[in-house]
Amino acid sequence: MKENLRKKRIRSLLSLLLVVSMVFGSLISTSAQEMAEKSVRILHTDTAFTFPEGKWTAGNASHVWSEVLDSDNPRDTWYEVSFTGHKIDVYAGKNFMMGKVEYLIDGESYGVYDLYNGSNINSTLIATIDGLSEGEHTLRVEATGERNASARGNHQIDCAEVVAYYYEEAAEPELKGSIVDTNLQYTQDKFDSVSRMDVKEATLSAWKNDTAVSQISLAAVEKEFNNVIVEASDF
Repeated sequence: MKENLRKKRIRSLLSLLLVVSMVFGSLISTSAQEMAEKSVRILHTDTAFTFPEGKWTAGNASHVWSEVLDSDNPRDTWYEVSFTGHKIDVYAGKNFMMGKVEYLIDGESYGVYDLYNGSNINSTLIATIDGLSEGEHTLRVEATGERNASARGNHQIDCAEVVAYYYEEAAEPELKGSIVDTNLQYTQDKFDSVSRMDVKEATLSAWKNDTAVSQISLAAVEKEFNNVIVEASDF
């Protein structure tokens, strides 16, 4: 029988490294100091929307359309929606009856848009308004009383939803790791389990002149880490 069984103890995660398996998450590439852009969809049925009484129909789940406009006071037909962010996408229905609307944010006009279309569309992107200061805003949409020369029938306007874009501080990235079983291959499907492991010490045994093998798996959380260098200290 061979003698002089050699035992060595790993005192830290990187003190003995003979085989390394890397596991990286497909997450947002951002540092803790960077901001991640996120978005929220606000439907016309949300309490963030305000409609004047008697000026709008019940609509349906996709969109809501106004009653016939008062030709003398078309801007009495309007709606408002409050949102937080720096950018907004505005959606509305289009058809042959719909007229033109003006978009105002915090009282400032961002243009007039035509809701006319020869056939019915329940909801489509009408405008994207960007470059706003990050924070709370109010979009107001007013009927202008004008419409496309091809429009016919009752003069109405439409509302569907908005998508607001805002910045949120990204989570702080972490590089986690653990001593793992050398009999397993730690591929992407093991990401969650590696993230929870925290084995920093292990005892390796090998016969004299044999090779002791250990494996460390690293998991990058909330960021992609490039050019990772792993060094093994003396033991």
